[in-house]
Amino acid sequence: MKFEDLLRQLRDQRTRIGELREVAAKSDDDIGTLMAEQALYDSRLVDLARMLDVPVPHAMPREGGLYADHRVLIEDRLAEAGADVRTG
Repeated sequence: MKFEDLLRQLRDQRTRIGELREVAAKSDDDIGTLMAEQALYDSRLVDLARMLDVPVPHAMPREGGLYADHRVLIEDRLAEAGADVRTG
């Protein structure tokens, strides 16, 4: 996958996750969808970090994905490397 495509997908997915969090806060109906989106986002985030040789924390929760503070750390490091997933 190309760098630009992965970066765009991550930005779009991050937006969707924010929307799903708002919905899930009101109803548990979308919690499974939110968890699946978050897991995919985390996997792609790690892929992008590896593409750019950005260090990734090794500790991960049993259920997969990233710890929230590790996710923020990787997002910060990617932004420093010129690949800010938090802005479109």
